[in-house]
Amino acid sequence: MLKKLVKLGKSVGELIQKKDEVLLKKIQKRVRHPLLDPIMQVASKVGSVGLVWIPPAFILLCKHERLIFLIKHVGGYSLNFLIKNLIRRHRPGTTGFGYSFPSGHSMAVSFGILTYGKNALYWSIPLGTAILLSRVYLNKHYPSDVLAGFTEGLLLFLI
Repeated sequence: MLKKLVKLGKSVGELIQKKDEVLLKKIQKRVRHPLLDPIMQVASKVGSVGLVWIPPAFILLCKHERLIFLIKHVGGYSLNFLIKNLIRRHRPGTTGFGYSFPSGHSMAVSFGILTYGKNALYWSIPLGTAILLSRVYLNKHYPSDVLAGFTEGLLLFLI
């Protein structure tokens, strides 16, 4: 039974990998533009380690909510690190440090947007969207890495 589950998992993983590679090539071919490159690089850097989401927590959240936010934030990155090291999916091409799945940037985006809610929609959704897109655009992640990271942030918020 366990062998069948492992075999099924590998088959699903291979299928997702193939679909991701096709989609990533299409994005690189159709969307990539020299004028977008610096914008995407800035968006990606701003989203690094989720630091863009921490300072607003001290402005928009009350003391109790700040503590919960920080605990979940640190816990989320710890869980993300653990999953990355269990799955060990390499990043597309030769870019980037560490493993690809799931995207920590994407986890931070969904968790940050949901945490701040209507208090920060005017800046959190456009910034979050740019960060999410930048990860695939810059060839740092496969699309499923970004989707999984976003889902991880959603689940983290719901806990």
